[in-house]
Amino acid sequence: MWVPWDRTCGVIGPQGSGKTLDLLNPALLGAPGAALVTLTKPEDLLLSFPARTAGGRQGVVLDPFGLVPGLPELVWDPVAGWQPPLRTPPPVPIPDGVTSEQLHALAELDEETVARLAELDLDVRDVAEDVHAQSGDVRAES
Repeated sequence: MWVPWDRTCGVIGPQGSGKTLDLLNPALLGAPGAALVTLTKPEDLLLSFPARTAGGRQGVVLDPFGLVPGLPELVWDPVAGWQPPLRTPPPVPIPDGVTSEQLHALAELDEETVARLAELDLDVRDVAEDVHAQSGDVRAES
């Protein structure tokens, strides 16, 4: 049996019948991009990890029980979530009072509209600062 790397399949067989060795590892090693694999035995991980990380490819292992010490570890906190270090900026906090509908509407705006809204926001801030400065209001700097 052969399974391409980009397809999902379920394999049922007795323990030790070669499901991982004959199906999972070849598909995993043939996958050109990122791969997420769940394994229950450290031996299965150690069969594929060196080949998957060869040539400078990055690989991390979520190993909550410490069964494979020494491999690059993925640490994930189910409460705080996970953020890849040095790759993506931290999420922008959502201001109080912003609804999910407003967030969806913002996500659908095109780049030109976003740029124009930013210009308008700056114009409004400039006017507000001028008004506050003329009235001697200390909020002009906020």
